[in-house]
Amino acid sequence: MTNGAGHQATKAYSELEFVELNFWGALRDWEARESPGEDNSEERKPKQWTGTESSPVARLATAFSGVLFLSGRHEDSMRVAERGLSLAAAIGDSLGQANLRKALGVAICRHHRGDFKRARFNLSRALQHYKSFGSTLGQAVSLAALGFLSQKVGNLNAARTNYERALHHFESIGHTTGMMNCLKWLASINGKLPNSKHKSLKYYDDLRRLRQQSGRRGPDRKLHTRSSWLGDDILLHLIVPTFDDNDIFTSLSSKCFAPSESIRRSSSPCTP
Repeated sequence: MTNGAGHQATKAYSELEFVELNFWGALRDWEARESPGEDNSEERKPKQWTGTESSPVARLATAFSGVLFLSGRHEDSMRVAERGLSLAAAIGDSLGQANLRKALGVAICRHHRGDFKRARFNLSRALQHYKSFGSTLGQAVSLAALGFLSQKVGNLNAARTNYERALHHFESIGHTTGMMNCLKWLASINGKLPNSKHKSLKYYDDLRRLRQQSGRRGPDRKLHTRSSWLGDDILLHLIVPTFDDNDIFTSLSSKCFAPSESIRRSSSPCTP
């Protein structure tokens, strides 16, 4: 574990306990505000989201789900993603739904009693959403997550196909960390498949070459540093389409996280 990444993790997890009640309270406030009520009157119907980015409530839920996920609280992470998904659907926030379906699918994969069919459904829906938006990063991360899921259930051929597709998307946008993770997974999987040892060696060579070329430099240097100690899951839990390495720690440091405050403070909080 690198000292910088370790310090940030300790800070984030210690502050999570401090602000967690505010996170839950913010979600409850939004749920109460967006509820149409028993009379289902027009005045109480949720206002539809028309922004080009995901809505503030979806960003809040995705960020909160991600922090709980990284804390090992996969069941709570799933609960938050599900509640956020309902809110995003109620206001017509398609990008927010894509991010939350991806977060939910990954959390289910890591849960000790994971419902893999449900995980696949959510990840596939997220992939469809990202395709409709033309989000290359979203498609790459969703495909990588589907590869992870296929590998977890023992379908190595399907995992290889998904990782190859994810690698292609990561290469097209020059996402070094995504490329390195996919190369690592492909090298490992091909080493286990018959008549694929030569592919495994090639992927290891490509991975070694890319590491030497990158030298942990470039726009995703901090992400790569953090992925080196958090493992592969961090790549699967990126918020899409943007990623700001410092946003989640800024959010966690907030003294108050009521809905009105989060709208002003949220730019694009990440869910690593």
